[in-house]
Amino acid sequence: MADLSLNVSEVSISGATLLATPLLNKVTAFSMAERRAFGLEGLLPSTLETIDQQCERAYGAFRACADNLEKYIYLRALQDDNEINQVSILPSLIVLPKANSTLSMFITC
Repeated sequence: MADLSLNVSEVSISGATLLATPLLNKVTAFSMAERRAFGLEGLLPSTLETIDQQCERAYGAFRACADNLEKYIYLRALQDDNEINQVSILPSLIVLPKANSTLSMFITC
């Protein structure tokens, strides 16, 4: 089993401020204990997901985009809201030939 202690970060923000910080916002991956500790109760959907489940959902939404412009807009919105998922799905995009031009646009902007 992986050593999860390597993934622990101490932060001095909570509530809406924490959710407005894309590098720290895990959205539905915050556990119930984390939601209580960080004052997030009532600010998030009741659903609990892992980061992997969120990434699968985000990747599915990306693949459902009709064209490269829509994919670019989706990636920009994902980066603005949740940098954790955005960084996690980028390796998957590199192997998709159709996504490469979208990825190139995304990286250069």
